[in-house]
Amino acid sequence: MTSEGNKITGVTNAMEYSADGTAYIACAGTEVVGLAEGTYYVRVAPTANHEAGAAATVKVPAYGMPPAGSNIVWMQQEAAIKVR
Repeated sequence: MTSEGNKITGVTNAMEYSADGTAYIACAGTEVVGLAEGTYYVRVAPTANHEAGAAATVKVPAYGMPPAGSNIVWMQQEAAIKVR
């Protein structure tokens, strides 16, 4: 499971996520998109046969920013536009 700007990847339909560790939302597919920057908790959802799995903590960075600790250097440049 990984995170990048505004999404968590590597999840399955058997998992769920939460922003507060209390109220969980079912995952649909292999990504959860449209998330705000912050810490999320992801776990295997409970079923009739077993309890929920232990939650993993996933930090979602701000959209467009590289993940903390990555080797990516974020650079912003100003561009001059000439109008004739």
